[in-house]
Amino acid sequence: MSERHESHDMETKVAALHQEKLQYPPQSSSLSFILIVFSNSLKVLLQSWYIFLLIFLSLTLPVSFLIFSLSLSSYPSKHHILYLESLALHSPTHLEASQVWQESREETLYLLRLKFFYSLPIFLLSLLTSICSVHSTFLYLSLTRPSLSSAVAAIKPNWKRAVVTSFCSYILFLLSSQGLPLLAAAFYIHAELRLLILLIGFCFEVYLMAVLGMGLVVSVLEDRFGWDAIRVGSRLMEGRRTCGWVISAVFVALSSSIGRAFRALTDGKEFRGGWAMLVTIMKWRAGALVCLYGLIVLWSYVVTTAFYTECRKRHCYYNVRGENEN
Repeated sequence: MSERHESHDMETKVAALHQEKLQYPPQSSSLSFILIVFSNSLKVLLQSWYIFLLIFLSLTLPVSFLIFSLSLSSYPSKHHILYLESLALHSPTHLEASQVWQESREETLYLLRLKFFYSLPIFLLSLLTSICSVHSTFLYLSLTRPSLSSAVAAIKPNWKRAVVTSFCSYILFLLSSQGLPLLAAAFYIHAELRLLILLIGFCFEVYLMAVLGMGLVVSVLEDRFGWDAIRVGSRLMEGRRTCGWVISAVFVALSSSIGRAFRALTDGKEFRGGWAMLVTIMKWRAGALVCLYGLIVLWSYVVTTAFYTECRKRHCYYNVRGENEN
């Protein structure tokens, strides 16, 4: 009952935004729309900086630290597995190859255990980050002053819907990321066609990230979850799908740049020991990348919520206009 009331309250606040004429003109260009979304996100961060600073320090920064720690911890195992697989393929006898494959399997199991060890805290902190940042951003855009208590209070009524939607999003993205490379591998002989498939697949994955991000925001702000939240998020993007793709591509480019910089910083080093990992990640360059990645993650939630708000206002505008015409 409270969740339905919260959904109704969300629609009321969006309608209030429309009445206050804070929305973009319906005929605005895609560039104007994107600029409005990013400018609104910056206003949210600057005007409510203390709330988002607390979210960053308590949730987003630990997530970023864990992600980079996982990358460092798994680095030697991944390279060792590749080395063992190559060695097994070139082993002179079947007995030697079997021993190498056995060692490779043990290393793979160690890598899986390591990822599982990190995955739970990363998921929990990411979930809390999304709920707190999305709810606080929407409150500000709804002309309501966000606070730490409101951010914390948003967790209990929304976490179940966000969890279900996150799992559905993971399944969709996993199917997409695995299916397109397999299709490209089928055309391995035709290099041009294979390159075209990979390019189309990359563009589709960027668009899918935009849809899944919208679905997560919908699950936090509305009484919807899972496939229904993703469907509603996709429907809200009608008429602005290109804008959603561009916004998603911006954050993909930013996060990829940080990933490449971090790999270049740590390339060729061994991080098997915990102390070596700790010393490396505390170097100022690596620490700066960790902080920067955390800021980008937090900003992406704010931008996606601002994008959702503009799309929802646009959707309400055309619904009202259609009712008036009828």
